[in-house]
Amino acid sequence: MLTNGLYKKSGEVLVCTDEIIGLEQSALQAVKNLADQSPKMRARICAHKDSGATIQEMIIVIRRGSYIAPHRHENKCESFHLIEGSADIVVFEENGDIRKVIQFCKERAFYYRLDSTLFHTIIVRSERIIFHEVTNGPFVANATEYAGFAPKEGTEGIPSYMALVDQQVRDWDAANV
Repeated sequence: MLTNGLYKKSGEVLVCTDEIIGLEQSALQAVKNLADQSPKMRARICAHKDSGATIQEMIIVIRRGSYIAPHRHENKCESFHLIEGSADIVVFEENGDIRKVIQFCKERAFYYRLDSTLFHTIIVRSERIIFHEVTNGPFVANATEYAGFAPKEGTEGIPSYMALVDQQVRDWDAANV
């Protein structure tokens, strides 16, 4: 058991065990530390007690350089509320073309919601980003569909793909100013 009624479920996941939750800065520091130690460079606090919960709420920390393979979720919506940092949330067409870029930062969009089955990813621009995510449950591990136009996590080609996406994001931003 860690501080604030947090249980360490894995090297990347802390779970709140209390019925009434009031997270303090020490909890945020604990999840930052997990992200710093994680090979995937990310970690989360789950406010929901188990994967079967109908509402899934998480505080997520992702470090710059973490690769989130473009993916989508059938019959789910998700929303993010920014706590700290900046990122680009990239939403793709079926063929991998960029449909929309959300500049997720204090100066632009501090809130994001996706309520359709579109491929998306997040590219961290600051040292790390911290946000509150809400999605509908239950969580089913193999229900996420990964885009065929992008490399899967842990495979070859990720640096060149990310360089391509970075350039496409810059081009999209320039065309949509």
